[in-house]
Amino acid sequence: MWAWTTIKSDGYNKAPITADFTRVVTDGGTVLDGRNNIYSAENKSRLLDFYLNYSKNLGDHKVDVTAGYGWQYFYRQNESVNRRADKSIVNVPAPFIGENWLVSFFGRANYSFMDKYLLTATLRYDGSSRFPANPWGLFPAVSAAWRIKDEAFLSGVDKLSELKLRVGYGETGQQDIGNFYPGLAIYRTSTATAQYQLGDTFYPTLRPDAYDGGIRWETTSTLNLGVDFGLFNNRLTGTVEVYNRKTFDLLNYVQVASGTGFSNFLDTNVGNLENNGIEVTLNAIPVSTGDFTWNLGVNFARNVNKLTKLLLVDDPTYNGVPAGGIGVGQYIQNQQVGYPINSFWVLQQVYGADGMPIEGLYVNRSDESSAVSSNNNNKYRPEHPVADYLIGINSRFNYKKFDFAFSSRLSLGNHVYNNAVAGRAFLNNVYANGFFSNVPNAVFETGFFSQQQLSDFYLQDASFFKMDNMSVGYSMDNLLSNKLKARINFTVQNAFIITKYDGIDPEVNGGIDNTIYPRPRVFLLGLSLDF
Repeated sequence: MWAWTTIKSDGYNKAPITADFTRVVTDGGTVLDGRNNIYSAENKSRLLDFYLNYSKNLGDHKVDVTAGYGWQYFYRQNESVNRRADKSIVNVPAPFIGENWLVSFFGRANYSFMDKYLLTATLRYDGSSRFPANPWGLFPAVSAAWRIKDEAFLSGVDKLSELKLRVGYGETGQQDIGNFYPGLAIYRTSTATAQYQLGDTFYPTLRPDAYDGGIRWETTSTLNLGVDFGLFNNRLTGTVEVYNRKTFDLLNYVQVASGTGFSNFLDTNVGNLENNGIEVTLNAIPVSTGDFTWNLGVNFARNVNKLTKLLLVDDPTYNGVPAGGIGVGQYIQNQQVGYPINSFWVLQQVYGADGMPIEGLYVNRSDESSAVSSNNNNKYRPEHPVADYLIGINSRFNYKKFDFAFSSRLSLGNHVYNNAVAGRAFLNNVYANGFFSNVPNAVFETGFFSQQQLSDFYLQDASFFKMDNMSVGYSMDNLLSNKLKARINFTVQNAFIITKYDGIDPEVNGGIDNTIYPRPRVFLLGLSLDF
């Protein structure tokens, strides 16, 4: 049987012109000047997908084949103007206009024999306008499954409800980076500090932007092996999956060596990354009686990643790629071969006999019997921001007309650098403005007079247990009449957290805490009626 499908969509979003006025006032209250900032933005997207499908059953054989074509277009424009209160123009930066395309050809074939032996093969050929010299990427995938439970030799095993073995290999591509033109030579308007003076007027200059003319697709290959099972009439079900995932030609925005151009960073392919892990999911009904039912779900994940390549030729003296900016020219993370991605790169703090850290004194990594001051060669990579183990637990209890449910998470081994404290908790900051400043109380734990942002003192174990949701409810039948039903429930979101981390929240994206906005604790009381 043949079938075809066409999907077309258009998206458009335009932010209205917004303006804000900033008034410059002296300590005495005199208005010196003001500045008006005007900003507008426009975004467009278009999508076209075409699918052609053919399916056929031939006895115990089933075949399903799909082929398709996809086209996507994205456009973004924004501009801003700054002017004084007297309407004289202060700055008119060049408007940003960017667009990119993504074209795809793809196919998928499914084959099954007796619904016991399953085979799937897919192939994608994607083209991206972001890579003008290497626009196309070919990404194949194949997977197979065997329903072992349906074999005759397991027909008498009544306690075994389901058993399926899965294996697969596939490649995927990544091109979605922020830069629309990472492979083109373009010029940008210089910053204000690079303007050229003629008489009393300063003129902006143009500078060539850094680019990689050979930038190409990032490719990830995944080999996985999994088992699905069910026991006791599926009162206990689960999956176990192990995988090896390798990423080649990593796309990243990295710092370049001084003197190579007029830019400090560029988008390029910087290396290879490997992930190995295991994921386990279990769902059970431990108790099921007439009045009481208990459902329990547990999932477990363990992932180990490390960079396997950064340079074309190995260099043991290479310190890696800086990452994780914490201020102007300051980085607290680092990409280096043999270590997890975004590993923290810090100095090991030396402590005195009283247990207080000694300002500016760090362990010499080449000779730990002595101590030294700050030096890149003495930095080390003790931890990384990603958790070593992730465990999720959810459960639901039903007793007659009452019900109670919760969902929670346990994260072990994730670390956070507390930049909110490192950047402000020092004694010189207390009197910097001629009056007492509100600084973190960690200043009493260190006694530092100046910033020591590269010290591992601020790197903390941020393992946590979070109760994400808790709810209790009561259902009522035949309320006032045979047709009216009601349910009342009370829910708490972000109920509580258990952690040793000193910051607001240990769940920090990227592992660097810059005083994130606190997650609210929400209480909900609900009533639903059915009639």
